[in-house]
This record gives sequence, C-alpha cells and structure tokens, in this order.
Amino acid sequence: MTAEQVKSAAFKAGYRLSSETAGLDWALQLKNAMSGPGPHFGEALKGIAGQEFTKGGESISVSYLAMPQGYLAWSVHYSAGPAVVSFSDAVNEMTKRYGKSSFTKPAGHWAQWCSAGARSPQDCLKQSFMSVNESPNGVSMHTENARLRDEQKRLLQEHGGKKPSF
Repeated sequence: MTAEQVKSAAFKAGYRLSSETAGLDWALQLKNAMSGPGPHFGEALKGIAGQEFTKGGESISVSYLAMPQGYLAWSVHYSAGPAVVSFSDAVNEMTKRYGKSSFTKPAGHWAQWCSAGARSPQDCLKQSFMSVNESPNGVSMHTENARLRDEQKRLLQEHGGKKPSF
C-alpha cells in the first residue's frame, strides 16, 4: 500500500495521524545508494519514512520504502492494551485469516505466520511474515515484507546502472 492508501484506510477506521517522519524520496534514495557507504548530510528529506496513527488505546506504526511509484508500506506494527484485545483473540483472528501459525513459542505468548518455505522463525524474517506477541502491556502484531526491501535493492541497482553499496 502507498502512504496515501494507508492514511485513507486508517482515517476510515477511525484512527488519527499522530506523527509523520520525513524520509528519502526515490531520487535521493537512488543517489545515496550509488554514492557509497557513509552518512549523507544536508539533503532535504522530501519523502515519508513513517507514520504513526492512534485511536483510543490502540496505535499503528507504519514504515515505508521509497520506490519509483511512491512510498510503499513494508512494515506495520499494531499494539493495544489488554482491555482492547486479548492474545487469544488476536491469534484466533489470524488463524481464521491465514491458517495455523508457522511457529509458536511453547509458553504460548508468541505466534508467527510466514510465507511458504520458511524452515525456522529466523528464516521467516527474511521473507514476508506476521507475528502476534503478548506482554504485560498488551498485545502487539507486526508484519513485514522483506521481499519489498529486496525489490527496492534490485530497482536501485537497475536504475543506477551499478551495484548498490549496501
């Protein structure tokens, strides 16, 4: 999803934008990838690195990658207090949507769903995944699309005409 699509969906669900972090636009991402490692100071940040949304006791944090077509969400973190959602309700909902979890912590306070082919929780982190965690503060859910990061690297290489430095 693009940053505008995320914002629209969040507003429609009753969330408010509590903060937005500036980030690299595609042109600056491409320039920095091709210029080598190290900090790049003095560049005007024209992109969106992240957005934070809140509603009652819930919060959503979205991280974006600069792509040629705009800023695409690659990481989403949701958290809510125990009065909002329980761990078992969150796991049941994810099981209805995605089937049995790929990995579960024996104590039962963590579950992870992976894209096909993951052999371990660590292998799962290199692909697309979703996890549900329980802590004394409540429940958090996190999803990440590592394949989108890989696609960004491939596009940076393709558009830059040489191998990116990262």
